[in-house]
Amino acid sequence: MLRGFNHGKNEAGKILMIKKTTFVALLLILAFVAACSTTAVTGTWRDDNYAGGPVKKVLVVGMFNNDVVRRTSEDEFVARLREKGVEGVASYRIFPLNPGTPAEEIGAKIKNSDFESMLISRVVDKKQVQEIYPGGVYSPYGYSRRWDNYYDSCLEYIYSPGYRSPIIVMDNPDHAAKRQIYMIETNLYSVRDQALVLSILSDSYSGLSYEALVKDFVKTVLGKLSENKLLAN
Repeated sequence: MLRGFNHGKNEAGKILMIKKTTFVALLLILAFVAACSTTAVTGTWRDDNYAGGPVKKVLVVGMFNNDVVRRTSEDEFVARLREKGVEGVASYRIFPLNPGTPAEEIGAKIKNSDFESMLISRVVDKKQVQEIYPGGVYSPYGYSRRWDNYYDSCLEYIYSPGYRSPIIVMDNPDHAAKRQIYMIETNLYSVRDQALVLSILSDSYSGLSYEALVKDFVKTVLGKLSENKLLAN
């Protein structure tokens, strides 16, 4: 009887150990999934007077002077917006991004279109981020309250001397100390009155391929749009 009792006790102990091991493994998996997220939102601003409802057709503009990064980010936004029932159009299919394409020319191109919104993303450097939200309260620059002013300012910035193309060469994931943080500002505008509707400031951490970084960045931004009831789904 004693041997049987000990045997049962040992079996119960094994079961308990298996359950504990499974639980620990689950925690490790969840931690790994969380660690794979490369983008974190650090600030948002929304026009409380906006009453236009969820967006339906969006022109997606990636303000990157590297054409591969621009096309990758715009295509990813378009694909993910489609999943949510929103028609997105990549701007590279309509106009080139260069100093010879000012906002006035773009406005003329889309004047007779049925775009109701424009989504513009760009990388800002660390110094600019510190100036944008002193004290930890984020508010976009005054020039960004209209899409045409914002576009021209971004165009001048990314083609200025000394500007380095972001998010195209990632650091080795094994050297975490060398990873870079890209501060990305994403603004949603109403095309009708050119007004800023929502501004999102986020940090994206290098270490993965730029395709993986872009996917996580887009997912995070669209999550914020949904949270602010700017996406129907």
